[in-house]
Amino acid sequence: MLERIKVEVERYNPSLVIVDSFRTVVTALGSRADELEMQHFVQKLALRLTSWEVTSFLIGEFGESEARDPIFTIADGVIWMLNEIERNSTMRKMRITKCADTHFARAL
Repeated sequence: MLERIKVEVERYNPSLVIVDSFRTVVTALGSRADELEMQHFVQKLALRLTSWEVTSFLIGEFGESEARDPIFTIADGVIWMLNEIERNSTMRKMRITKCADTHFARAL
């Protein structure tokens, strides 16, 4: 998977990289890899994204119980988009749980 991302980034030289759905990448690797291999993949991906000097978005569907997953450690920012039911209405909410980079904060 990492090799495929590398090939595409080097071919197009983008300023923005979006991996959608990152959840699918994690699930595909998880079915074949142990936790240590998963952490190694995530670290290598983070190093690549940093070395390419691109803005990257890793989009995925994660439950709140997964909020402490190691994959979130590579992110400069984490935004949760939620649908919650309050009374008889569905409320759409956005929760920013990590905002460590000034470039990320300005983008918001």
